[in-house]
Amino acid sequence: MEDIIGKIINIDNETVKVKEKIEAIKRENTKEIEKSSRKMEEEIIGEAKSRGKNIYEEILKNAKEETDKIEENEMAIYKQIERIYEEKRDLIIDRLFNQIFMS
Repeated sequence: MEDIIGKIINIDNETVKVKEKIEAIKRENTKEIEKSSRKMEEEIIGEAKSRGKNIYEEILKNAKEETDKIEENEMAIYKQIERIYEEKRDLIIDRLFNQIFMS
């Protein structure tokens, strides 16, 4: 009987040891999972930042190109107005003179 009780106690002690090992393995696995998760999160954030920067730079480039086109168009309009003014300058001066002094 004592032998059986001793075996039961040994089995119980072994069960406690196995349970403790399982808990230790769980804790270690949890740490590894958290570490891996943090690493993946950092990689994802890094990739997102990189993609965001690339998108920002592309938007900036497109805006610069559009601004340059607008400036070119404005300059062409300005030059056209300047050319027309130069062509009509004498006529404009004569008409103004006549309106001011001949009225």
